[in-house]
Order: sequence, then structure tokens, then C-alpha cells
Amino acid sequence: MKVIGAYGYQTQHRYYAIVEADDYADVQALFSAAGHIRAGEVEVVPVNDAIAKRKEFGEWGK
Repeated sequence: MKVIGAYGYQTQHRYYAIVEADDYADVQALFSAAGHIRAGEVEVVPVNDAIAKRKEFGEWGK
């Protein structure tokens, strides 16, 4: 489990985190231990690194 970044949009009391994990249970444990899941809504959305994917297919820099 690795936290890549954490950001806040204080005007709307919203917070965002970019994390890297091998298992969803690790993500759930991180936010549960910090009290975020009990304090309000938490949405977990899987994302991909679009730049890394383009480089993998040889489509970067053309």
C-alpha cells in the first residue's frame, strides 16, 4: 500500500487521495483505520496510468 498523493478542496470539504495497492482490502483498511469511512462517504475508483499505457504500446511521443 502506497499513498501517491493527497489533495483537498476545502471549499466543498472534499478530499482526494491517489493510492497504489495490490488488493482492495488494503485500501479499505487504510481508510477505515484513519476513520474516513465512518466519518462520511468514501468513493474508491480504480484508475490507470494513461501515459504508461501509451508508452507500453509505443504510442507516446509520436
